[in-house]
Amino acid sequence: MFKKPANERLFYYTGFAPVIFMGIDYFTLASSLGWIPVKVKYNHAKPASEDGHHGTRQVFYPRYIGWFLAFPWPVVQASLSGNTPLWQMAFNIALTETYVVVMLFAAVVHTTYKWGYFSLALAL
Repeated sequence: MFKKPANERLFYYTGFAPVIFMGIDYFTLASSLGWIPVKVKYNHAKPASEDGHHGTRQVFYPRYIGWFLAFPWPVVQASLSGNTPLWQMAFNIALTETYVVVMLFAAVVHTTYKWGYFSLALAL
């Protein structure tokens, strides 16, 4: 990798960046850090793991932060290999980031509106 000239390494760096971001993300998820309780719509089952958070479920927001940081890089790689114009690359990255943010909205909304956010994200 480092035998190539510096101006030819961009493709390798764009492949390495998401690995770093998702590695930190998976460590955070495995450590059970970075979660918020979200109320459930129907509280008909009470699992034994509800220590002090009755009627809630865990949403791990580091997952969405990791996606927000890692998802644009494959788009950049595909755009670089396809010789895509810069404006179109920026548009594709913006759509990717919007997808992740709307999925986070779908995860934290506790009403049935969450399915609207979910459907909107899938339509992107």
